[in-house]
Amino acid sequence: MDMHDFDEWALTVDALCRAHLACGWRDLCGDRWPLEAAFNASQSPMEFVRWLAEKYDLEWRNASGVI
Repeated sequence: MDMHDFDEWALTVDALCRAHLACGWRDLCGDRWPLEAAFNASQSPMEFVRWLAEKYDLEWRNASGVI
């Protein structure tokens, strides 16, 4: 998947949040600036979601919903 497009990158972040944090980006924060900062720093969507989970001590789930 080409992650050179911000909107596609952000949609991937949202999908990963839903899969691993059980809620979407809008539910977690909704602000655009953290996404833009991570995208501009060349973080992958997964790196960003893992960082978010660690920073805010969020419960991580695997894609099937099992912890």
